[in-house]
Amino acid sequence: SFPTRRSSDLGMKGYVGWNEFDGGRRIGESLAQAMGAKGNVVVIQGVLAAGSPRQREAGAEAVWKEKYPGIKVLEAEPVVTNWDPALAQQKTAALIAKYPQIDGIYSETTGPIRAFIAAGKPVPAYVGQSLMDLSCLAADHPNFKMASMDAHTWMVRLALRKGVAAAEGINNTE
Repeated sequence: SFPTRRSSDLGMKGYVGWNEFDGGRRIGESLAQAMGAKGNVVVIQGVLAAGSPRQREAGAEAVWKEKYPGIKVLEAEPVVTNWDPALAQQKTAALIAKYPQIDGIYSETTGPIRAFIAAGKPVPAYVGQSLMDLSCLAADHPNFKMASMDAHTWMVRLALRKGVAAAEGINNTE
C-alpha cells in the first residue's frame, strides 16, 4: 500500500494519477460479468516485483472474493512472463494442457489470446492492458469478450495541461 498524501502537502500544484487497486477492481468486475459471475481464471503478469500490476491484480481478486464466489483463480501465484507475448503464449499453452476449463484471462499481454487461437480453442473472456496488439486482435475477432484498462497516455496530456495552467496562473479543475 502506498501512503496517501495531498499534493499540496508536498508543495505541488496538483497530482495526476489513478488508483491501481481501484482500476483492478473495475477490470475484475468486467471479467466477472463477461464470465457470467463464475468460472476458472488464469492470471498472467509481467514480473511479480512490479507494484502497479500487482495492485491491479489485488483489486481484481478482491472483487472476485467479495462478490463472485463462483470465480476460481487456478494458479496460487500469477504466471510470470516478463511482459513477453511469446513467453505468455508458451506458458498459456501449458495452462491449456493442465486445465481443461479456463473461462477467463487476466493478463498484461496478448500472448494468452494467441495461445488459445493456436490451440484451436475458443478464446475465454479476457481483460488486460490497452495494447495496440489487443486492438488488432479485437478487430480480427469481433466476438471476443474483452475489456482493457488504460491509465497511461491520457494522464500525460492531463498533467501537461495542468502544469501549463499552473505556470500561467489559470485555474484548471480537470
